[in-house]
Amino acid sequence: NKDSIFMDSLIETYLPNPGDPEYACVYANVSKLNGTGNYVFMQGWTTEKNVTVEIPLFVKTNRTEGVGYVRTVDNAMHVTLRFQNGTVKSFGLYKLIFSDYKSCDILRVMSRYPACELYLHSHFLEKGVPRDCMSIYKNACGKQDHYHYPVYNPDCKTKQTSNLAAISSSEFICYK
Repeated sequence: NKDSIFMDSLIETYLPNPGDPEYACVYANVSKLNGTGNYVFMQGWTTEKNVTVEIPLFVKTNRTEGVGYVRTVDNAMHVTLRFQNGTVKSFGLYKLIFSDYKSCDILRVMSRYPACELYLHSHFLEKGVPRDCMSIYKNACGKQDHYHYPVYNPDCKTKQTSNLAAISSSEFICYK
């Protein structure tokens, strides 16, 4: 299991409001915390003035109920932001639709159901989204072009410093 990985958000099925941080050059450096299923995502984005902003998002993975079977591994994550004054903002539950555990992950954004997000591990950016991943994304999240809003731009300048490696398929880890 790798302690840290770097991901870029590539495509979303929903169009964020202009100026939302998730709208431009979204990425995350993910690190495992103590305890089972605990992670911190150093969520970052690049502003229109090419300034990189980062905030820590805290993630707890869990299992959702299976239909006709019992899940044995985590397939979802709850994401929160903790402010310095002690308040917490919840971004809700994200369910894993698909992961090949080496290049891409597809998540259902339950707070914006039926919205989806496709993430590409940063070492695959130059190769593009694998055909299987894009096919599953389109089948699960919408085939029409208006369901595919790119949030990654090759010209984005981010603080990409993470050491990249494959993730063990024994754990569910999502990245943003």
